[in-house]
Amino acid sequence: MQTGEITKESLDTLALEQWKQTVSAQILARLQENLAQYYPELAARHEVRAMLNKPPRRRRFTVIFEIGLRNRAGVLLKSLIAKAYRITPKAGARDQDIARKSQREFTFHRQVYAFFAEQSDEYSVVRPVDYFPDLLTLIIEKAEGADLGELIQVARYSLGGYLHRKSQLGKYFQRAGKWLALMHRGFAAEQPARFEAAHFEERVNHYYERFKRVGGKRKVAEPIRDRILALRHAFTHAFVPQAHLHGDFKLRHIFVTEDRVSPIDFGNELAGAAYDDVARLLVEIKLLEYGFALPMRRELMRYLQEQFLHGYFGAKRWHPVLRYYYLVWLWAKWDRRLKKLATNKLIKKVDKILQATGVKSIINQTYVNGWFQRELLAEIEILEKEVGIGKRA
Repeated sequence: MQTGEITKESLDTLALEQWKQTVSAQILARLQENLAQYYPELAARHEVRAMLNKPPRRRRFTVIFEIGLRNRAGVLLKSLIAKAYRITPKAGARDQDIARKSQREFTFHRQVYAFFAEQSDEYSVVRPVDYFPDLLTLIIEKAEGADLGELIQVARYSLGGYLHRKSQLGKYFQRAGKWLALMHRGFAAEQPARFEAAHFEERVNHYYERFKRVGGKRKVAEPIRDRILALRHAFTHAFVPQAHLHGDFKLRHIFVTEDRVSPIDFGNELAGAAYDDVARLLVEIKLLEYGFALPMRRELMRYLQEQFLHGYFGAKRWHPVLRYYYLVWLWAKWDRRLKKLATNKLIKKVDKILQATGVKSIINQTYVNGWFQRELLAEIEILEKEVGIGKRA
């Protein structure tokens, strides 16, 4: 691999479109140069060319390049993804943090890949191919199949074949839970840690302040916040399993086929409480009920939560400590929905119009607040019963 062709410092000075062209050319050239090393059998049988499959697309701090390895006839032989961290020069930019983050992501991805390669084909990770430090670019194989977010959308809105799709999704979520459990056990911390009540007090209050900053009314959320904080004392002496976490284990990052589950994107990996990974996905599933108008499909999300827990624990159970993690993550989403009604692309487009006309404020005061109050209070009441706190007025 050649590294003298371009420097990070010179890349930092380029405008985005020029940067994309420069990095794209570099990536393709290096892939071409190292094909025999990456895929010796493929290179021996074919005259292979590395080509972009579609224009690069920006994702916050990164740019994604979809690359195809094709033969002379243009037949696709292998699909790769190049994930390049794009540093935008500005005062106080944490360039070195980004450099360490990209290197750490590749290193951990490679470790997880090796771990699952010894498990079975059913639980896997896409192969990490290479890392170009001067380009802050990871090269990985593209995941096969469809992501769980896409599959859920189809099941939610389909008029036919719903029960079959529900059953298939249940199997996929069980596998996703099993995959996460395997990873947590494979990369577990030496000793479990105690529940940190002070940490949760800080988090709950942080999200409460964010709620108020986006226009949320104190009288609406303060009683709920107080009950969440009161519950933390029930877990003061609880031990919480620690592990190296995926850090961004969400629906769009879990790819499935009929016989395989392959999570992607280890960019937010960190060490911490295993329940964090579990609770965040459970909350993401729950939020699919938000704004959903077909009652006949609402039970799908509860079913998928149960299947995921069954895969992770071997039983459809909510440990009280896990439910508290779940409660706090659900609380964390309230201010985001007041700020933006949904992540749906169509709704995001009309969000500014709703704000300008005052409709968004009405929706926030009625539907958004009503939904979160109802769901948070339901979880609080379950936990209060489980830990023996009397029902509050």
